[in-house]
Parts: sequence; C-alpha cells; structure tokens
Amino acid sequence: MRRLGLIAAFLTLAIAAHAATVWALPRVVMNTTMTRLETTAGGPNRPLRAPPVDETSRRVVRPAPDLIYTACVIDSGDGPVTVTAAGWAVYTSVSLFSGNTDNVAVFNGPWPDDGAVTFEVGEGEMELPGDRGIVLIRRIAGTEAMQANALAAQENDDCRRVE
Repeated sequence: MRRLGLIAAFLTLAIAAHAATVWALPRVVMNTTMTRLETTAGGPNRPLRAPPVDETSRRVVRPAPDLIYTACVIDSGDGPVTVTAAGWAVYTSVSLFSGNTDNVAVFNGPWPDDGAVTFEVGEGEMELPGDRGIVLIRRIAGTEAMQANALAAQENDDCRRVE
C-alpha cells in the first residue's frame, strides 16, 4: 500500500511539473525576447529595424538571409497601439504574437509600394490576451537591389501608442 502511495505522489508531482513547464516556458521565452527587443529599440511601441541578415546575425534563431525584418514590442497597457507595415510589392508577412507565443493575427502581402497595412492593437480592431506582444514584419528581398528597396520600405514601418 505504501508503494502505491509513493507511485501516486510521484505521478502527481511529475504531472504538475510537466503542466507548469508547458505553461511557463513559452511565457519565459517570450518575456526574455520582448525585454531584449525593447532594450535594443529604446522602449516599447518603437520599431526595431534589423539590418540585412549575414553570418553573424542570430537575434532570430535561424534568420533567413533573403528576408528583411522589422520587430516591435507592443505594450497596449496605456492605450491602443497603431502598427504600420509599409507597402512592398513582393511577399510581405506581418505577424502579431501574444506574450505567451500565440500567433494572434497574420497579414500576408504583397501590397503596392504606395500602400500599407495599418491596424490597431488593444481596445479596438485587435486585442492581445495581455497587454504585451510582438509584431514581426518580414519582407522577401532575394537580390541586392531588392534588399536596398526593402530597407527603404522598412524605414516607413512604425508602431506607436495612439495619442
């Protein structure tokens, strides 16, 4: 009988540890990522325009050398945040991730060079499960000429709290 009690206690502890890990790990990873991005960008709701990927780039686990990245930590705790992804006439992806790594929304382009995708996060069009998340804008730029144009478009990416 004592052995059965020990097995039950071990299984209960193992299940609880597993559940805690599955719940906590995504939040810890995302919080670490948001803190690093926020520090590099100079605060929340500010775009971080990454330079072209090369052999030294490792901010993204396996960054693609044919993509140009813009990231923004969203903090809608003090009010809604407007996100703008500038137009790009080739493949573009705009993804919104919540603080626990859930993908909340995705917009895929292309959009005309003079167009843009703009959306509001918090109290409106789109809401995060919490106040914080990450927007990731990716543009394909497989040639040097495309890369120069994508970097120019990237300058018009923005995220800011709605005043």
